[in-house]
Amino acid sequence: MVYVYRVAMMHALALSAALAQSACAVDASRSGEPRATAEQVPLLVDVPAGTVIDGFASGRLRETAEVSGFRITQHPITREQFEQCVASGVCKVPEKPACQLTPELAYPGLKTDEPNSPALCVGRQNAESYCRWVGGTLPTLRQWLYAARGTEPTRYAWGNEVGHCDHHPRFEAIEGEGEEDELVRTELCAARDGNKLSVAKHAAGASPFGVQDVLIAHAELLSLDAEALVSACDPGFAGCMVTSSEPGVIDSARALEHGQDSADLPYGFRCALEEN
Repeated sequence: MVYVYRVAMMHALALSAALAQSACAVDASRSGEPRATAEQVPLLVDVPAGTVIDGFASGRLRETAEVSGFRITQHPITREQFEQCVASGVCKVPEKPACQLTPELAYPGLKTDEPNSPALCVGRQNAESYCRWVGGTLPTLRQWLYAARGTEPTRYAWGNEVGHCDHHPRFEAIEGEGEEDELVRTELCAARDGNKLSVAKHAAGASPFGVQDVLIAHAELLSLDAEALVSACDPGFAGCMVTSSEPGVIDSARALEHGQDSADLPYGFRCALEEN
């Protein structure tokens, strides 16, 4: 894994990114490739055009940019949804990386093999294939940050205040009232749902645009993008992820080097689509 940061590239790299996006659009419309039915396309939320301040709440890098409107899947793609893509022949059954060999390796005590669990570590090519199958692409870092926490850097999708079990399943359940030292942390919130790591059950943790289950996994996969504020998303790497050092915290980006598939940091993914 590599952590690298830089200020966004100049106009030449912007042109390169635009050409890459154009190539993706051509790839997405290749004739003869199966496409998802309307019923197979995940729930989407609309993210309007606006001005976003790139950067993480815990860092100092900042860049203001205009973002065109787009749509994004409301939740991370689930195992059931990914398996539909496999059944279509577009996605491939992944060779299980270390983070998915057993649920215990990824999230001790949590079940990650439920139909409604996020599809973990399927590989960048499979994630790109899935998003193409439903008519989109992996989101750029800028799109993801804007959709996942709004126009300005915040610690969590819903703001800067620590949430509770209805915000994120990997928080610790808290009992009691009063001062911090009077509270009792009991078990993971997911224990209240049979220890399942499941999406679509934490609406209180939504972003201002309604994006839910942000970083329900430790990371979410992004598209490679020469315009990204951090160089972890440079096209020279094998992949890029936004990561959390603590449950739900939006605090860094990380690169995948070639030959790696995040043995120590399980990731999910979601898809971005153009505006209707």
